[in-house]
Amino acid sequence: MKHILLAWLFLATSLVAHAKDSDDCNSRMTAHAAVGRVYAYGATEQTDPTANIQFGFESEYMLSEVEGLLNYYAPANEPGLNWAMKTPDERKAWIREKYGNKPEFAADTELVKIGGDTKMAFLPEKLILDATGNLEIVLPPVDSFDVWAHQVEAINSTIGVGSMQAMLSAPKKYFFAGKPEVSAAENLGWFTFTADLDTLTKLESGAARYAKDPSKEVARPFLHQWLGPLPRVKWVKLKEFLLANARGENFDKETLKFLKTDASFKYIGGSAYRPDIAGPTRVGIELRSAHKDQKLLFAQVQRDMGSLASDRTPYAAFADVEAFDSVGDYAKLPPLVRTQLEKLFPARLDPRFEYNADETLSNQVYRNFSYPLRGWGNYLTAMGATPEVRKKVLLAQGAYVKKLVDIEHRVARGELSDTQAAVAMQGAVATFAVESGLAQFFREYQQWIEGQRKVSALERTLTVA
Repeated sequence: MKHILLAWLFLATSLVAHAKDSDDCNSRMTAHAAVGRVYAYGATEQTDPTANIQFGFESEYMLSEVEGLLNYYAPANEPGLNWAMKTPDERKAWIREKYGNKPEFAADTELVKIGGDTKMAFLPEKLILDATGNLEIVLPPVDSFDVWAHQVEAINSTIGVGSMQAMLSAPKKYFFAGKPEVSAAENLGWFTFTADLDTLTKLESGAARYAKDPSKEVARPFLHQWLGPLPRVKWVKLKEFLLANARGENFDKETLKFLKTDASFKYIGGSAYRPDIAGPTRVGIELRSAHKDQKLLFAQVQRDMGSLASDRTPYAAFADVEAFDSVGDYAKLPPLVRTQLEKLFPARLDPRFEYNADETLSNQVYRNFSYPLRGWGNYLTAMGATPEVRKKVLLAQGAYVKKLVDIEHRVARGELSDTQAAVAMQGAVATFAVESGLAQFFREYQQWIEGQRKVSALERTLTVA
């Protein structure tokens, strides 16, 4: 029924641009477009001028790609270094020698901002060396989407495009408005749905690249312990935190230390809940899946900005879907395929550190390749999927397993090298998002939710008229 209404909804929403005096969040967004201010759902500029959504930005640069960055930053307290006279290669060599070792946690560097370019005055005073060994720009939050977008575009065009992340924040009292159990379920459903939407979208993009060039890796986020899908081990903790936070609990520093562990729900390739970064009166959302794609980042920021400014009730249906079980779903794969995956994509464990059971599980990136085999049933029910849609998913799951078995057999016969097999398995998992129809189905459902918001605005406007 929902999909039958989809076309009507999109037609009806086109009228919203002509509606006046609406109190809907989307109308508030339009009203503040000139200054870029958007207000959390339940607030307006008149009722609470401090309740606007804030925007932050981070960009990470590998030590091999810091040339542009070093035009704006130089070492402090090194008077004999003569930084200005060094060539770009000499500067990069100094950086590699100085910061070649990864810290356990992100830390400030002695690289400080060089003055002179007023257009880049917004840059932070120091660079950060993050736990991956990359140099990082971290901008303070701003109140305006337009200012944020200008800063991002200036960095990318002047310094170069790094691996980008955006941060959004909203006041806790609006994010967790109403009964704790209800608001926690709505937000859990939103994070769950958005995480899978982003995962499927990345896989779909990888499938398009694989179709053009099947010799290239196309699912590299699945190989990274911090950028993969949202597994059950992290989803359970997300659910626990959201309910506790909705009750005003678990905001103390000791409890929030969990977010620095590898089992944290912040380490996913999607929009991650960050109750630890926005101060005592706000909660944060970190958008982690755009990488170097500015267009995608801007689209995701606008999408999540719209959700923070909207009623998230429609997402409550996803609070009880079956989370991706990286243990149980992985066990569905044939033993020889599992052995092959564990060889090609070993656990990302750093010998310098000790790991508990959940952290070890979270670093076993080979388990991500069982993502297509998760239980999609509750999801499909919540989205009103037809029998044809369900059948398409089941057929795609079967085809996916057959592809992995075929790859394993070809390796055993000496027809594929390990490198070729790793590429082929990435191609298989990416192609699943297209062959199952799930990437498109999730995207259409997100559009349907956005359409509902606009139709609701139109209905209220017509009622007032």
